[in-house]
Amino acid sequence: MRPGPAVLASFGASADPVSLPGGEGTAWRAGQAVLKPAGDPRAARWTADLYRDLAARRDPGFRVPRPLSTVTGDGAAGDGAAGDWVAQDPAAGAWVAWQWLPGEPASWAGVSPFWPRLIAASRAFHAALAGRPAPPWLGRDGSQWTVGDQVAWGERDPGSVLAAAR
Repeated sequence: MRPGPAVLASFGASADPVSLPGGEGTAWRAGQAVLKPAGDPRAARWTADLYRDLAARRDPGFRVPRPLSTVTGDGAAGDGAAGDWVAQDPAAGAWVAWQWLPGEPASWAGVSPFWPRLIAASRAFHAALAGRPAPPWLGRDGSQWTVGDQVAWGERDPGSVLAAAR
């Protein structure tokens, strides 16, 4: 689903949205903003708070996009202090916006010169999250990501998941 005018206005974006490749295929770039459906607004707000904190760290060894809050009275998107991280549109649901970070996708095929940097960034990200408590609702939402994680870690029988699938 493409973000409509109300969603764009909520984040102060005026450029025509362009679909971004990869992921779930639901991300759109509008100027310097990347917009995507929020899914669970509670999880979207928690993630935005986390990324705001991570983006503020000085040289952490990895990059994360800063979340964009909904516009304030002056029409400018902010850091979440005055607005909300989630825009609600009755026609399009809940949306979040993130700062556009330019870059090149890493090669995941075979031997890549990117692997040492990817591993270093993963370790730095893990270290930055160490000691940060998980939200109490994590792992209880029933989403496909939660179910997949539970199956991967042996907490749920894959047979019951496959039997319930269409």
